[in-house]
Amino acid sequence: MRPLVVRHPLLLLAAMLWATSSMATGVRQLRITLLAGECEPLGQRTPSSETPLRLAAVFEDLTRAPGGAAHVEQVSLRTPDFEAIELKRVDCPLPEPIEVTPGSYTCGYARVGVTSAPLPPGRYTIPGAGLVFEVVGGPPAPCPSEEAYRVLADKHREARERRAALERERLRRARLREEEERNRRPPMPSDAHWEDRRSKWGLVTSAGVVGSTSTYSSSENDQHSAFVGGLASFGVRHFTRFDSRSPLSELSERSDNTVEELVWCAPALCWVIGMLLMPGQAVIGNEHGLDLRVGVGRDYRRDSTGTALSLALRPIAHVSRGSRFSTASTVGTLLPELGVLLSSGAEDALFIRWHVLPIDLRLGRHVALSWDGVTVGPLISFDGPTFYTVGTALTLQGLAISE
Repeated sequence: MRPLVVRHPLLLLAAMLWATSSMATGVRQLRITLLAGECEPLGQRTPSSETPLRLAAVFEDLTRAPGGAAHVEQVSLRTPDFEAIELKRVDCPLPEPIEVTPGSYTCGYARVGVTSAPLPPGRYTIPGAGLVFEVVGGPPAPCPSEEAYRVLADKHREARERRAALERERLRRARLREEEERNRRPPMPSDAHWEDRRSKWGLVTSAGVVGSTSTYSSSENDQHSAFVGGLASFGVRHFTRFDSRSPLSELSERSDNTVEELVWCAPALCWVIGMLLMPGQAVIGNEHGLDLRVGVGRDYRRDSTGTALSLALRPIAHVSRGSRFSTASTVGTLLPELGVLLSSGAEDALFIRWHVLPIDLRLGRHVALSWDGVTVGPLISFDGPTFYTVGTALTLQGLAISE
């Protein structure tokens, strides 16, 4: 089963809200039904020792919310889970050395399997399923020997090792194909995409307009300020190809763990699982850099107007997946822009800005339109009050990307 992948950072918020609101408890149990035909339950009839035993197996996930009704959901077994089913005679210390192999069809979510040979007469149980039944058709057979069970256990281990080796080889070939595609020169239409097939460095220069408004409230009076002007920036970028794998998909390449086995997490840890389900580059981004931003304009504060110069450093952590559009990753949204505002008409000030949903639109290989989204943060005057600002900026970018 392929691991579940969350392809957009905004889905993390929904995962967190679901996890914190869901305080339900969950239990997974194995349910096995003996069959008389393809999907016909055996019912009160008794299995015979003359024909192989046919059974249907399914996982049932039982959830119960505080003060609410129980909910049961069925989940199909994987092949390794099915092959791990053991039949044990009630009065014997070792499981019966008989394999249960999956059939070619299912009954709903239940996988159907058949034993590799008829069961000897006796009373049987399946550990973990709570099922006890009796096979008739002759005198009870002796208990299986330790040697017979060891042969079956060795056979199962060798089969698991073969499957693991085939899966490793499949992943190795997939990585080689991905590496070959990454090293190919992209076709011309994708030259305007942020994502590229090779890791590249680039220089970015931009120019445009910027504006912001601020407010300061106290018990004595309310004060407002504004800044309007031009903006220029100079920065460096590093671009890499978007990788849709999540930390859980990395885990699944090395073990048999799946998302299904991690569904029953404690509520306090579900938000961690939500982060693990996201592609790693949706969190940290696949475009990283640092911009020096210089703004010149008019500063309106305390009924005075003056010329102002702003200097700031803005860290960049954007994400884009085969598109002309690029926006901030989870980390990029949390990283603030830090700067200083020097004004001839009011006190100098420090400012901190967070960029909410910035969007860059690639117009061509060397041109892009950049919108800062909504910028919010404090404007801290050296000799006055602290203002809380809301603003935006629109710039035209020039790109010089290494070949």
